[in-house]
Amino acid sequence: MPQVAVNNLTTPLGISKLAIFFFTLCAFAAVSAWSCSVGGFSADYSDIDNGEFFLAIHVLGWLLSIFFIAEYVFFLGNVTSCLPFNYYMADASLCVSWGFMSIIASGVHASDWVDAKDSAAFKAACDGEDGYQFGLAMGFFAAFGWFVSAVLAFLQARQGDAAFSHSSSSQSTTTTSNPDGSTTTTTVTKANVAQQSSQLPY
Repeated sequence: MPQVAVNNLTTPLGISKLAIFFFTLCAFAAVSAWSCSVGGFSADYSDIDNGEFFLAIHVLGWLLSIFFIAEYVFFLGNVTSCLPFNYYMADASLCVSWGFMSIIASGVHASDWVDAKDSAAFKAACDGEDGYQFGLAMGFFAAFGWFVSAVLAFLQARQGDAAFSHSSSSQSTTTTSNPDGSTTTTTVTKANVAQQSSQLPY
């Protein structure tokens, strides 16, 4: 059974994933909700170059943040104990990769947005730009959040997995008396393999 550890979301690494969840949600929701139409002219994110790319990257980033949040709460102990490599290095690698994808998608689409809104048709038909620009800003914040989370995961990997408890051993000694008056001493060594907790220091 998974061990629920909601307190993992109160650590810096957990908070960074919650922030990414919020930023990516705002990014794709604001951009996908925007549209304008006057007469025969209409526009939405799909009419601006790389709009679908921007949306896809941040929707996938949002889903990835949900995966991390669920993992931290329910499966962290099981995952880290089963992997043959350091989990936090994999976490950091994913965050760096998605940070670069996010900043590329946001930067390219922001440039295309500036070009589109400078066109005469756009200026004549569209006046509510704040929502779209908010979504673009959230895209850059999401990229920054991925990089911050990567640094925190790397620090956790460098520190060593403090979520692991150390194995220990205990000894018990039993002395019995024999019928001939002698005594027999038996020492039993018992290894205690501690279970990994689901606590996330960083």
